[in-house]
Amino acid sequence: MVASPTEVNQNSTGKRALVVGVGLIGGSIALALHRAGWTVLGRDRSRESLDAALDLGVIDGVAEDGPVPDIAITFVATPVGSIADEVRQALADTTGLVTDAGSVKAGLLPLMADQRFIGGHPMAGSHETGFAASDANLFLGRPWVVVPGVNGGGAAALVERLATSCGARPVILEAELHDAATAAVSHLPLLLAAAL
Repeated sequence: MVASPTEVNQNSTGKRALVVGVGLIGGSIALALHRAGWTVLGRDRSRESLDAALDLGVIDGVAEDGPVPDIAITFVATPVGSIADEVRQALADTTGLVTDAGSVKAGLLPLMADQRFIGGHPMAGSHETGFAASDANLFLGRPWVVVPGVNGGGAAALVERLATSCGARPVILEAELHDAATAAVSHLPLLLAAAL
């Protein structure tokens, strides 16, 4: 039986998180969570990246495929095209909450019917890529969009608190508004360059 978000918050054996996709964003989330006192496991398709992230202290351990016990929250920080599959896998492999870091939410709306999934999007980045560029301060003062879908209350509030603990400013948006705003912001530089 799957625990409700409230049960997860009250019964979790500790502050343990899973980050799926240990690149710039996932690695930065892991480092920010470390600073807030969390133990962070990593999962990535590249074993080489995982081992290097472990050696550099970006993550505390590696989560192999299959069930991962005692995880309060999973952050899916993979490329947009694989987020839905990774969210499904995280919902199957853990009993805690699941959130993502993707820039598109419309395709994730069916998954938001699960009370354990809260959409998310830290609005931060760098010209550098990969876990080696991870920075615990990447999110300081930056918006972190929380897209609760049909969820609200404790589940969305936990994602908001974790975003705040990473130094970000949580902003609640519906999926459609988030996607429209993200598209406008990401296409604006291209449109301005074309106009010039």
